[in-house]
Amino acid sequence: MDSQISTSELDGFVALVVGGGSGIGQASAMALAARGCHVVVADLRGEAAEAVASSIRATGSQAVGLAMDVSSQADIDKIMQDIADRFARLDALVVVSQ
Repeated sequence: MDSQISTSELDGFVALVVGGGSGIGQASAMALAARGCHVVVADLRGEAAEAVASSIRATGSQAVGLAMDVSSQADIDKIMQDIADRFARLDALVVVSQ
């Protein structure tokens, strides 16, 4: 079995990357987008999340950057509603925040 994932295998999937504003989260968001995912980049630092999303959009992929505090149920509810409104689905969750 080939361990490589082709672009088409994830085409159109929606991924939420929590802690995606820098480091491993940013790399994860970029890798998912490169493989065809629509990516929601969430980070405590909303401007960092939007910067990553902007970089993804510059490659032609769909992405949105949103501020999110993982310790806030209201923030979690808001981002999940935003995902439902924009994409009507969520296929993958990557959490790299503390």
